[in-house]
Amino acid sequence: MERDVLNYPKFTGELKGSLHPHDFISNIHIFCLASHVPTDAYVTTLPLFLASDSIAMNWYDEEIKGKVTVWEELVKKFKQRFPPQLSSFQELYQVAWKRRDRNALFQDVEPGQKYKSLKVLFPLTEDAQEHILVTSEYREALSDAKRWFVGQTPSKTKFTEEDSYWRPPVSESEGVGEDQQMDIDIPDIDDTEWSNPICPYSTFIVCGMPGIGKTLFLYYVLVERLLRNLPTCLQTEPHRFIYWCAEGVSEIHLDRFRWTLPKDVWFLVDSNQDIICPHSDILASGARIIQAASPRRARLRWTEKQSAYTYKWFMKPSPLRELLMMRRYWPSPPTEKEVTTFVRDYGSSTRLIILYAARPDEYRLDLQSRIDRLTFDQLEKRVFEIRGLDVADNSVAHWIFGIYPGVQRDRITVNYSTSEVFGLLKAAFSENWESYARDIYRLFKSYRPMQGGAGYPASTITECSS
Repeated sequence: MERDVLNYPKFTGELKGSLHPHDFISNIHIFCLASHVPTDAYVTTLPLFLASDSIAMNWYDEEIKGKVTVWEELVKKFKQRFPPQLSSFQELYQVAWKRRDRNALFQDVEPGQKYKSLKVLFPLTEDAQEHILVTSEYREALSDAKRWFVGQTPSKTKFTEEDSYWRPPVSESEGVGEDQQMDIDIPDIDDTEWSNPICPYSTFIVCGMPGIGKTLFLYYVLVERLLRNLPTCLQTEPHRFIYWCAEGVSEIHLDRFRWTLPKDVWFLVDSNQDIICPHSDILASGARIIQAASPRRARLRWTEKQSAYTYKWFMKPSPLRELLMMRRYWPSPPTEKEVTTFVRDYGSSTRLIILYAARPDEYRLDLQSRIDRLTFDQLEKRVFEIRGLDVADNSVAHWIFGIYPGVQRDRITVNYSTSEVFGLLKAAFSENWESYARDIYRLFKSYRPMQGGAGYPASTITECSS
């Protein structure tokens, strides 16, 4: 047995290793069976196959040694700590950085269309998609991030006719012109440099409603940079991040991070309940940071305490045309009619469409139940949360209202998700609606970014008075 152990490759837990984590632990189980190792000694046998002073050995000493005695429990913890996506990070490095094989990652969605799909090599969201659609917003956001990082001002928001289902009526002060164009032609990646080391503009926050596609955007940015051999970090978990560079791929633990990153590195942070904001060591590293965040004050206010120049870039929801294109990549995709109807009635949250487009009655009952439980004071509180960009991810406010970009990307507009949703709200407060409608109207009218939404209660006040 000792000779077999010596000849067996040691597992390090690092991305540069050639051993697939789940294959490794399965092989150790087979080895123990074949070598007639007593069942109660399986756990203590594992360290023989771990490299000394490695990530894997440190994990064993801290999490397993003296704490776990049952093999099945160890296997469960091992698979949680060393998921199969570790080898997928290495695969992305080989395809994108080493071979620079764009055709292996991007494909035409339809002949004659400018849209591309992007192959997903490791899990990004709960919805296991093998491909994602590269939306027009992803290309716009990346283009504007590049502008910001070289000291230029991001472009004005480009609105199209397809935005009319969520965009409030245009005020006279906004005027007309390029921001009111009916169609746009977004190039692929423009010629702007990716960053300027002496430029102080170091942070770019892509902000949007939950389920709009912010995490997938970060993956798109990652791939585009790796194809150009540009060092990039991605953080989707609270205590570690993945770093792609010329030397390969590394998993870096934040409590041990003391590196000096290259001047041209970008750090991509997917904010969530566990990752509130970029880690202080990352902020001090000199990296250019792109943070993807929902409109939650805790995830945005960190910039107020930093000297870094920051741009908050608000993302538009995908138009129906793009939603119909991307549905082919969803698990159990709804029909074209189901998607179209759901968007018309309840809005264009990709996450909600995936979950409910095929069963809209269930969504309607759920939404109606949530609205019915609101008092008017609670509804007003939800409006102020939207106004202050401080909305919990699971708040019903995200189902009732939408936060969208204004004429400039760092400004917002707020409106009801759809007229159908407003109708459900009106029905819930029908007994005293005229009084409530006037209060809601004044509330929306008093804050410029929300003035477009004042039209809904205003129309019902007229109805009540006539």
